[in-house]
Amino acid sequence: MKKTATIRARITPDLKRKAKRILEKLGMSPSDAINIFFAQIVIQKKIPFEIDLEKDDIPENYRKIKDIDHLNKVIGLK
Repeated sequence: MKKTATIRARITPDLKRKAKRILEKLGMSPSDAINIFFAQIVIQKKIPFEIDLEKDDIPENYRKIKDIDHLNKVIGLK
């Protein structure tokens, strides 16, 4: 099947550079990696790795961020 769908995501330049370097060593492009990731989601019907809170972490330790201004205030940028 012809690949015509597009996914756009924002990541930090540093993360992109580091991941791209590793993927190149594996002989893969970022698109290849995303296709594999999505295929595994379909096959396993879940995210293909564990996503957990830290052992002693609880949801009450987190703040709900309302918008970018609120985030900047919380992390001390405003």
